[in-house]
Amino acid sequence: MRYIFLSIFLSALFVSQMSFGKDMPFVIPSVSKMVATEHNILPNIEFTGQEVISGIFQFSYSKYATTPDVELYFYPDKTSLEKLPFLTFRNKERAIEIYISNNKEAANILLGKLLSQKLHSGAVKHLSGESTILIDSYVAGYECDSPFFMAKIIKQIQPITTPSDVLLHEYVGC
Repeated sequence: MRYIFLSIFLSALFVSQMSFGKDMPFVIPSVSKMVATEHNILPNIEFTGQEVISGIFQFSYSKYATTPDVELYFYPDKTSLEKLPFLTFRNKERAIEIYISNNKEAANILLGKLLSQKLHSGAVKHLSGESTILIDSYVAGYECDSPFFMAKIIKQIQPITTPSDVLLHEYVGC
């Protein structure tokens, strides 16, 4: 029983040290429309608000999944990076790669229903393109000791290029 209490006490102490007060482990640029939610602690900080960003999207099958699973990453352009909150816990760590958590819905948004079905059925192995999108549910944090950023695509504002089966970015991940 004493060990359980000690374990709970040490966990609470560690969490309280990781929570931010005046020394926040992130920066929200003045041009950003995002706001950090309350009671966030590292390793993940959640933000509310939507942001329009442009860049490259890339659908591909995960190298590490035990089942065939399509992953979607978005690589914001330089102008978009200036709008997104970034981590400062170790250094200025920007969202050069954003994992998109709603990849099936995002596939329909970015590719259309027919191409999305081909991708998720395995008929198409990977697709990349450029687009301007609206994101929500942005998260900045750490995973595998690396900066990790995640968001949901709400809608496509403007396609910039037609999706192709060329991988425009080498897989990064953990």
